[in-house]
Amino acid sequence: MTRNAAWLTDSLRPSLARVPIGGNGKIGVPEKAALGGTWVPSTTGFNANGIDATPDGRHLIVGQSDAADGHSAFYLVPTDTPGGTADARRITLRGTMDAADGLQLVGRTLNVADPKGVVKIDLSRSLTHGRVLGTTAVPGAAWPSAAKSFGCRLYVVDANFGKNNSNVGNPAAAFKVVVVVAIPLA
Repeated sequence: MTRNAAWLTDSLRPSLARVPIGGNGKIGVPEKAALGGTWVPSTTGFNANGIDATPDGRHLIVGQSDAADGHSAFYLVPTDTPGGTADARRITLRGTMDAADGLQLVGRTLNVADPKGVVKIDLSRSLTHGRVLGTTAVPGAAWPSAAKSFGCRLYVVDANFGKNNSNVGNPAAAFKVVVVVAIPLA
C-alpha cells in the first residue's frame, strides 16, 4: 500500500496491478504494469511474489520467488509508472534464499517469508544492495507465506501449501488460514 494505491503482484506473470485509491477512499480502475528494466521473467515458477512499499511510497520492493539463477531475487520498482512498463532494478544481494513470498520492510530490514521461516535481509540506504542475515524458524508453520508488522512484532501467516505444493488444488487438504506467529523485530 502507498498513500494513493494498493499494489498487487501477479505470481504467474511478470507484472503488477495498481489499484488507485482516492482521497475519499474511493477505489479506482485497476491498472496493469509490466515489470521491465532488469527483471528477467521466470519460465519455470513464480514471477512477482511478495511486495512492500518504501515508507515514502516512492518505490516498491518486489520479490521474485524463482529467478533465472535458481534463487529468489528482489527488485526496486518506482511507483510513478502506473500502467505501461515499470523500470524494475534488481537489488544486488550478498547471500541467497529460495522461495521468497510475503515481504515486510521495517526500516532498512527486509523480512521475507519463505517455506523455512523468515529471512532477514539488511538493505543499503539506497535499497539497491542487501545482505542476507539469516533465517528465523516459525514453529508450527508448515509454509510461512505472508509477513506484516504490528507494533514491534512481525506476524507470519501459514498457508500450508504442502510439500512441493501438494495441497494446492486439493479439496481434502487441511489449511491453516490464519495461523499467526509473532517474531520480535528488535
